[in-house]
Amino acid sequence: MRLTLQTDFAIRVLVYVAVNKEGRSTIHDLAKRYGISENHLMKVVNKLTKLGFLGAVRGRTGGLKMNPDTLDLPLGDLIKAIEIDLAMVPCFKDSDTCVIRKACVFRTAIEEAQDAFFDSLNRYTFAHLVEPEQRLSKALKLISDPSNRGLEAN
Repeated sequence: MRLTLQTDFAIRVLVYVAVNKEGRSTIHDLAKRYGISENHLMKVVNKLTKLGFLGAVRGRTGGLKMNPDTLDLPLGDLIKAIEIDLAMVPCFKDSDTCVIRKACVFRTAIEEAQDAFFDSLNRYTFAHLVEPEQRLSKALKLISDPSNRGLEAN
């Protein structure tokens, strides 16, 4: 199973916003921290807002805020909501005209594998992704790491 870049960016956005306790997160901050274009992030943030995972406030004092319910969301369900197309093979689509579709065992095997993939992911919630909050905050430079003093100048 291969997830899209949009899903990768969406997870990164959600992690950043969840860990950023200092206030509202901005697309500019996210783009800077992750090295991703603001245009790409704008599309991702719009989708996450429409899905209700984030709240967005416009204006000078605006930004992004995590919907607390997102933390309880099973990871597989989160990914299913973000992914545009989960069809691993063309026969998963209603428009497929394969002549052996109704008798195909391969399709059944792929469906079972995909179900197992999402069942495995659903053993985790989004909260599990942000559990190492302090380490994530340091990696995102939301808090300073005293063990790196003097090393940043090198």
